[in-house]
Amino acid sequence: MISVDEARNRIFAALAPVAAEMVGLAQAHGRVLAKPVVARLSVPPADVSAMDGYAVRAADAVAGASLHLAGEAPAGHPFAGCVDPGETIRIFTGSEIPPGADAVLIQENATADAGFVQVNEPVAVGRHIRRQGEDFKAGAEVIPAGRRLSVRDIGVAGAAGHPWLCVYR
Repeated sequence: MISVDEARNRIFAALAPVAAEMVGLAQAHGRVLAKPVVARLSVPPADVSAMDGYAVRAADAVAGASLHLAGEAPAGHPFAGCVDPGETIRIFTGSEIPPGADAVLIQENATADAGFVQVNEPVAVGRHIRRQGEDFKAGAEVIPAGRRLSVRDIGVAGAAGHPWLCVYR
């Protein structure tokens, strides 16, 4: 008598492989991935703000400090300059962290008035920043071959830069 694992291995060895085809993400749900999905880009692609607030130099952002509001960085429109000592930049969730800044002071911990921002609570280096590649880095395998694709997998594939997937028929 053979074991269940041995029987399973013999059955799988006797099966002919099924052909693969490329399908768009909208047609991929429930299909079995024929080739692994490797990220074409890092997510996030740069250091970005995790909160709405102010990009600051943490050393300047001590309680009671008043920082000059030097500009803003809406999502998709990075600030062209640098955050210099004593300055801050208005920043929004998903916005790229400008050079010179090393933390985000959340808006709830600040008071803006007449071109200046008062720091109500100090902030530590790295606070409220999502680092480049924190979710995954370019070149990383994000979905292994052989997986039956879920809605989550399809979202990950799209975020990784794959509008088409190689799946079994």
